Amino acid sequence: MKTNYKLELVKKNVVQLVSESELYNKLEQSDITIKFGIDPTNSDLHLGHLVPIKRLKTFQDLDYKVTLFIGDFTARLGDPSGTSKLRRKLSPEIVQQNMSSYQEWIFKILNPDKTRVVYNSKWLKNTDLESLIDLFSYENINTLIKRKGVHQRLEEGKPVSMLEFIYPFLQAYDSVKLKVDIEIGGEDQYFNFLFTRAIQQKYGQKPEVIMTLPLLKGSDGNKMSSSSNNIIPLNQKPDNMFGQIMSINDEIMFDYLMLLSTLESEQITEWEKKVRLKEVNPMNIKMILAKDIVSQIFGNEKAEYAEEEFSNVHRNRKMPLEMPEVTIEKAVEISDMQEALIYFQFTASKRQAKYLIRESAVRLNGQTINDPFQKYSPKDGDVINVGKKTFKKIIIK
Repeated sequence: MKTNYKLELVKKNVVQLVSESELYNKLEQSDITIKFGIDPTNSDLHLGHLVPIKRLKTFQDLDYKVTLFIGDFTARLGDPSGTSKLRRKLSPEIVQQNMSSYQEWIFKILNPDKTRVVYNSKWLKNTDLESLIDLFSYENINTLIKRKGVHQRLEEGKPVSMLEFIYPFLQAYDSVKLKVDIEIGGEDQYFNFLFTRAIQQKYGQKPEVIMTLPLLKGSDGNKMSSSSNNIIPLNQKPDNMFGQIMSINDEIMFDYLMLLSTLESEQITEWEKKVRLKEVNPMNIKMILAKDIVSQIFGNEKAEYAEEEFSNVHRNRKMPLEMPEVTIEKAVEISDMQEALIYFQFTASKRQAKYLIRESAVRLNGQTINDPFQKYSPKDGDVINVGKKTFKKIIIK
């Protein structure tokens, strides 16, 4: 396969590339170290993590091996890249708990046989003070203060931990230990990667090629991040993920298509044009997007099931194929629908129950309920739903 063709594939959607000529030269070699690092600061991987992981998959498809780098040691410090907040220090126990499921989800995309998994605690936990002094002597504090998040907090008189100045040194040292040729990450890692290149050269190594990718936006339009509570987690049921993808704003739908889908760029561009001209309903394209992403993670069969569930509930106003069941004794007495919502834990207060019913958000066996005081006696197989997503089936012993 020609190197120019490989180059076009791997640099698709790249924000910062340092440099294209260096990348070309690396791609002409067969044995190179391609690194993507992730710090297990949270237990949930999300769709934002898939952007660089899918780029690793592109390299694997071109017959390169990749290195999945788990920063189990540096996760305890906290990377301030792209944030204006002080990161909390994590215990080794929390880090271990967070990363327990990482590989399970990542290997739904990557080929394990072409992936080397490395943990930086292997060398950092035993690094001696003399080695650290040598490392810290290679750069000065002036460079680190220029980081956006750090500089902003210093200007505002907010605290900045010494650990945050240490972090980029240790991240660079990881690349030195691995002799990294190419590093992939989000665009918020650009400063760290430039810093890494400088440190590698101080150790007599060739600097790594920098490849940064766009940061996926979450439900609020900002960077998808667990700390911002705007993520679409990987660790959930396929139909839930399908529904969450369907709920993203139309404005960011095409970012998801470009960064996460398996669809051709030309097709996506054509759809974007047609949506802008109101020739195509964006909901139809979002259905294709949701099915494509869910299929990559869970397989075609579960993606088709998730699509059917979504269509049943949201488009055809049918009941879902599966729903939670609530088992009760035959003798249980419930007087009205208001009381039923509280008893079956749709809500905790009479006030909220009344509001939901009067807003026509409650249905019993598919029929809208408008009166909070409508008489109700539970029957086996009854289905109550609040809104389009919350269904419960009543089972009587």
